[in-house]
Amino acid sequence: MDHIWKNPYDGKEYEVGETIPVYDYGGGGLVYGSTVVKYEDPGFPGVVQTQGGEYHAYSMTMLETEIIQWVMPAIEPESDWFYIGPAEIGWRALYARKEILKSKANEQAQISALLNLDIDEENEEEE
Repeated sequence: MDHIWKNPYDGKEYEVGETIPVYDYGGGGLVYGSTVVKYEDPGFPGVVQTQGGEYHAYSMTMLETEIIQWVMPAIEPESDWFYIGPAEIGWRALYARKEILKSKANEQAQISALLNLDIDEENEEEE
C-alpha cells in the first residue's frame, strides 16, 4: 500500500507501474498517459581526485591506489526520502534531490577544509 499515488484530478489511486490516464500538471495543464514511478534517495557518491589530478565522482570500481584524496564526501541515501507519482514530475524531484545532496556534500567539504586549516595553524603555532 506504500506504493500508491492518489491523483487529485480524478481521486483515484494508482500503483507504481500503472498508467495515469490524465492528471493536472499544475495551473490547468493536463498530462495524459503518464506512468507512476517510485524513486528512492539516490545519495551522493562523493568526489575524489585521482592520480592524474582529475576529479571524478567516486565509483566502487576505483582502486584505492588510484585515489589521491577525497574532495567531497559521499552521502548515504536516506531511507525516509522517496518520490511516488507521475514520471514527468518524478525525474525533476530526483534531479533536485541530487543537487541538494551535492550542495550538502560541498558544504561538508568546505567545513572540513576550514577545520583542517585551523588545526594546521594551531600545530604551526605550537612548534
